[in-house]
Order: sequence, then structure tokens, then C-alpha cells
Amino acid sequence: ERERRRIVHKLELADYEKTPDGPKISADTLIQDGFGEKQFFHTFVAEIDSKLVGFSLYFYAYSTWEGRAVYMEDIYVQPDYRGKGIGTKLWKSVVGAGLAQGCTRCNFQ
Repeated sequence: ERERRRIVHKLELADYEKTPDGPKISADTLIQDGFGEKQFFHTFVAEIDSKLVGFSLYFYAYSTWEGRAVYMEDIYVQPDYRGKGIGTKLWKSVVGAGLAQGCTRCNFQ
């Protein structure tokens, strides 16, 4: 159930970014790549009163110059919950995960 809610928020992000065509992958692919046997990405979620209000999606990368890095692909907080520090906490969670893995930088697009 939680994975499905994450998918919904991914679609909301596409709408927020004014890309009505949405992601080019299916929900099944997203679930497999993030929650299957071999995870290609990781997530943090923000919940208030058991309601999912935001998420960050990240993965690890490697630089031949600087070594390990963490790359935050997406961060999203529902409009009604913005300005409350939720996005900052999600971002800091990604940075913390990177530091725990010995990353020397955090990239965000």
C-alpha cells in the first residue's frame, strides 16, 4: 500500500512540474526498481497523522574524481504542508544517508 501511495505522489510531482504526460515508466517498473530484489533507488517519506505528505527519492553514484556520492532525484511535499520544514528534513535525511555510506558530495537537480 505504501508503495502505491508513493507512486501517486510521483504522479503529483509530474503534474506539479507541468508535465501532464507524467513519468515514462509504469507503476510496476517503479515498484520493481525501488522495492524489488535489486533496488536502483531509495526513498524517505514524510507522514503526518499516518498521511503521506512528502517524499524524497535518491540513489548512489560514483565520481572518479571525488568517489562516492548521493544523488537526490526528486523531493516533493504536498502544497498544504509546505513551509513547515518537511522538505528540509527530507533533504537532510538524504544527506545523512549519503554520509553514512561515506559519500563526499550530494547532488540535486
